[in-house]
Amino acid sequence: MLPHTLQLSNPEEIKLSFENAQSRRSRFYSLAVLLILSIVVVLVIIITERGPEEDAGKPMEAAAQAVARDLSSLVIYHPRFGIVGLTDLRPPGSDTADGEREKTPFVIGINTIFGSVRQDMIRADFGRDDHKRQALVDEYQACIEAQSTLLSALCGAVEANGTGINSEGHLINPTQDALNAYNSSVGLLHFWQRQKLLADSVKITLIYKSGQTALREPIIVKVEAIEERSKMLAGSHTPDRRKVTATATIEVSNCAAIAQTLENQTNLRARR
Repeated sequence: MLPHTLQLSNPEEIKLSFENAQSRRSRFYSLAVLLILSIVVVLVIIITERGPEEDAGKPMEAAAQAVARDLSSLVIYHPRFGIVGLTDLRPPGSDTADGEREKTPFVIGINTIFGSVRQDMIRADFGRDDHKRQALVDEYQACIEAQSTLLSALCGAVEANGTGINSEGHLINPTQDALNAYNSSVGLLHFWQRQKLLADSVKITLIYKSGQTALREPIIVKVEAIEERSKMLAGSHTPDRRKVTATATIEVSNCAAIAQTLENQTNLRARR
């Protein structure tokens, strides 16, 4: 009798033994791969259900920033002051030969107009020049008219599919730009989750203080909408909808200077 290890002298038996060993290894590898995939799927579902909080507001923040950029560039034309916006803007190449900026901007900020007129009014009050003071009252009324026109243009631009004109003469659509910025930002998030804003739900609100004086504070843009999320790997066929909100700030030129000018004018009149 041959030793047990030498009993498989038949080639068919040897071949069968190898095939059985390979089959066992294949089953082991298949089970290992299946286990790993199961763990990955479970982790993805858990992460999808929870979602990183730091990413949740980024698309809406991008949308609000897009609206703020649009509105900060919006301009109107006033027959007395020319092209008026929220901030001063000088065209490229407006440097003089000695490297100094030209004093007259291409777009003049509404507060720059107010500040100039108020400074002249202070001088007229100080010099008791009644004729000049009356002329400046008319100028000041024109300032209020220009501000009212600018604010009306801003409010009209943030209505549903409202539009405006920017300093380059291009049409801007803040609502559409908010949707585009949101969608671009969403593309950077998780591949297993689809989300979008319901276009008809987008609402843009401007928060500012005005009246018979200049804009002394930045304008706040508030964007609200209904966000719809579909978790592709969570087995949920019903989209999750929720209200989302974000804000951004539009800077206005010379807010601090205007506040100081108003204080100076008040103090001067009090001393009189």
